[in-house]
Amino acid sequence: GYSVSSNGGVSLPPGQNVAESVRQNTKKNKRKLAVHTGDKPILVVKVTDMCGLARSESPAQIGDDIFGTINDPVNLKSQMSACSFDQLNIIPATLPQGTQAAPGVIEVTIDISLTNNDRYAIHNAVTAAVNAKLGFNLPGDYQQVMYVIEKCYVGCGWAAYAYINSWMSVYQSSYYKMTGVQMHELGHNFGFAHSGGLDGQTYTDHTGLMGNPLYSDDVGRMCWNAAKTWQCGWYDDKKATFDASMGSKTFRLVGIANYGNNPENLPVVIKLETGTSTDQFINFNRATGVNSENDEADNEVTIVETGSNGEAYSQSF
Repeated sequence: GYSVSSNGGVSLPPGQNVAESVRQNTKKNKRKLAVHTGDKPILVVKVTDMCGLARSESPAQIGDDIFGTINDPVNLKSQMSACSFDQLNIIPATLPQGTQAAPGVIEVTIDISLTNNDRYAIHNAVTAAVNAKLGFNLPGDYQQVMYVIEKCYVGCGWAAYAYINSWMSVYQSSYYKMTGVQMHELGHNFGFAHSGGLDGQTYTDHTGLMGNPLYSDDVGRMCWNAAKTWQCGWYDDKKATFDASMGSKTFRLVGIANYGNNPENLPVVIKLETGTSTDQFINFNRATGVNSENDEADNEVTIVETGSNGEAYSQSF
């Protein structure tokens, strides 16, 4: 196990597996997450099907829910900026003249029905319609593209989905406006796998947004678990590594929320190096500021295990 010392450190007993109750990861995917900093132009697509089915919100409202262009207080742009401490700046895509319905948003009509086609046929139809409208093939100059459809009718059971280390994400019903869902799907685009809990289920780690903890429009002040905190690249100057075979050591940690207010330069995440590709990652899950709406283990030390040395796509538990 692990213990927290009186000075706020984490003591790692010699030779002990500090995550013995954590399920082993068996994923072998080696896809690598790039560092995401600077301006990130995102295109949002409001979709209407051949029967006229579309979200009731206007393009301006959809854009506000994602970019905060009007007055939405918590959204994809604001939370990516918060979690990255302004290293990543989501911006509405610049669009060809005559195509913009709202900042960063276009509208397209597809030539098939939402009610009798599966999600693959639908997103392929959307891609074709966008390519035709813009006059070039996606993603073009846009780093991510978000498709917003009225709802799912065939093969449902999903709120949204995204492709790993890629540009596309798709949202059905009102899920497009939920900050936790936006962050989760863009996390997949960034190269993150899901985060499971001690029960071995895929989504049950609610200490970070790669589980499925938050479903609300303006509730989304939460970042990543310890493993994704290591992987994302935003906190590389506040990392520590400890070789589990080298005895014990005490660390003092601060939470992600204190990354920008850390005069002692304490780490926000520790990698417990096992000598294999599967390692454990430790952080202090401070529930304040950028992480104030955390859903599990508030203000506790958490330990998460993942593969790929914590550097690439791998389900964590």
